[in-house]
This record gives sequence, structure tokens and C-alpha cells, in this order.
Amino acid sequence: MEAVEKGDSDESAPAVLERLIHKAEQAEASDIHLQMGAVSAAVSFRLDGVMTPAAELTVELAERVFGRIKFLARLKTYQESLPQDGRIDKAAVRGCSDIRVATYPTVTGEKIVLRLFSSAHDPNACGAGISQGCPFGIGAPVEPGHGSAVADRPCRQRQNHHDICLSSTSRRARGPAHNNR
Repeated sequence: MEAVEKGDSDESAPAVLERLIHKAEQAEASDIHLQMGAVSAAVSFRLDGVMTPAAELTVELAERVFGRIKFLARLKTYQESLPQDGRIDKAAVRGCSDIRVATYPTVTGEKIVLRLFSSAHDPNACGAGISQGCPFGIGAPVEPGHGSAVADRPCRQRQNHHDICLSSTSRRARGPAHNNR
């Protein structure tokens, strides 16, 4: 586990957050968990379903990082006693993954979970932000009148530009053809 030294606590919250996200993406973590404690904040990555300690932040630095996360996710920065949900676009943190944010009050302090949504199946996802043949973004194509079986095919295999590309096949995200069901 990497401990952030006293001298590093002067580092900016945006730089620390970006570094944590890049390390998690390199490790192919699905989540980043930040748990505030009495004397420090523990940072863990979920790797293959197992929580793995990744770093420890000083309380002062952790408070700034927590504030930065909440600001980017458009959450109430002053609210620590109620759960909140939001999202961070990958461009805001110069990452390869869009991020879902969830905050929770705990006995020892606030906990923040960052869920990383990456396109590991797409080698162009991080570099260009858009897969080949998919002008709308990264994900799977959905044709009007078809279910999620069509969505299982990666977008870069398709060249038909009337497809809707998305990272989720939920009813709300499928596109206008599916919202009338």
C-alpha cells in the first residue's frame, strides 16, 4: 500500500485524483473505494472482486480529494450525512473510463466509491475516445426493433452509422425506438 508522505499533502487534489484513477485503470480495477478514517483515508481498488489496499491519504489531502470528486460529479460538497450519486466524465480526469460516483456516510467518516466504466474490448477507447466505425461513442450498437442480442456485438465491428452506440443496454439508454415498449 502506497502512503502519501507529508510533503505530498501539498499536491493538488486534481493531480492526486487523476493519479489514483490512472493507477486503477492500469490495474484494471472495477472500483476505487475511498474511506475516511480518524487519522487518514484508505484507498482500495476492487481487483477481480477482491478489495486491495492501494494508498493512504492524509486527512487534509483526503478532504480536498473528496471535495474534488464531489465537485466533478456535481454533488453537494457540504453534504456528508446523506448518500449521493453522480457521474464524472472521463475527459474531466483525463482518464479512459467514465465514472459513477456514490457517497455514503459511515461511522468513521464519509466513504466514496468510484465505479469505472471502461471499454476494455476497444483498443482505441483510451486514445481517441471513440471506437472505429462508431461516431456516437464507445459501446455496442443497437438497431431499431432489436433487443440486447444485437448490443452484444462490439461497435467497432459495425460500419452502419445509423446505429446508436452506448455503454449500457438499459431501456432508457437504448434509444428512441425502444422507449415506447
